Amino acid sequence: MAWAGGSVRPLVVTARLLEGFVSNHPIHLDALLAGAYAMREGMLVPPMNEAELVPINLPLQRSECGRYWLASVGVYRKQSSEIRHWHRRAPWVEYARLGTSKIRRVDLTAKLDKSYRVPYEVTIPVDGVIDWWCIGDRDEVMSLLKIIHYLGKKRGNGKGRVAEWFVEECDPWEDGFPVLRDGLPLRNIPSESGALLRCEPPYWMHDGRVRCISP
Repeated sequence: MAWAGGSVRPLVVTARLLEGFVSNHPIHLDALLAGAYAMREGMLVPPMNEAELVPINLPLQRSECGRYWLASVGVYRKQSSEIRHWHRRAPWVEYARLGTSKIRRVDLTAKLDKSYRVPYEVTIPVDGVIDWWCIGDRDEVMSLLKIIHYLGKKRGNGKGRVAEWFVEECDPWEDGFPVLRDGLPLRNIPSESGALLRCEPPYWMHDGRVRCISP
């Protein structure tokens, strides 16, 4: 579905973060915009498979093959990173308050009530800056990005908090803008030599995966 709104131009999108972010995968700009669109339109229940996907007309240009949006993943230079942990504990206080007198013991070392200490990495970009490139409608892209206040995982704990968004026109590089640079992919791009991945949002979904090269 091609963008039918205003004109599209080469753009650079920049997020300045107040907090380090947590993510095990590249952050695709089209995924951010699709999530913002869903929030704005009140689409609160995520689709479970391709049959439940609702077509979304993002303010971006599509590739010539029509299989993906012309938008990159986030690019940054790492200043530092830190391993932290989250703790998963059985809610034994609630067991005592809501349970019956038959509950006399909760084993926190085994089975369903076992406690876990799970590591995760917090990444801090240089100057707190992440950049994306795309071909899109500047005003509409900015309108959607204003809805997004956090990036990555652990958002409920304040990770990935966005201070400001910037969307500006830019001069595209000659070959492959904005999805290839120096012959390297800046997003998931269909290719018979790649791994099984989705080439458009939602990237976490298993349905619809095809062979792609990726950043």
